[in-house]
Amino acid sequence: MFKVKDPFKNTVILTDDCWNNHIVVRHPIMKHFLKQLKSTIRYPNYIYRSKYESQTRLYYQLNHTKYGEIYILAIIDMKPNKKIGYVKTALPIYEIRGGELLWKKT
Repeated sequence: MFKVKDPFKNTVILTDDCWNNHIVVRHPIMKHFLKQLKSTIRYPNYIYRSKYESQTRLYYQLNHTKYGEIYILAIIDMKPNKKIGYVKTALPIYEIRGGELLWKKT
């Protein structure tokens, strides 16, 4: 689907399989937010480390939509000792939940 760089210069990949067989199946509303998902990874408002898995990153970007203000949350699995990650899932949420704050847009 796409390959983009995040603020840390990591390459983040969304596969067709993840998009078509996981994200839009589990979170159908996301079919309207593919462009925002890509933007969330490139230009997040916040990046957190997951509380549960140290190699998982949570990317958040605030969006103003017909559903109100929502964050697009992209959950990324980073490969250890590499500058590459894969989108695990993505969904809209209303509040930030995360572990350690790694990056904040200034």
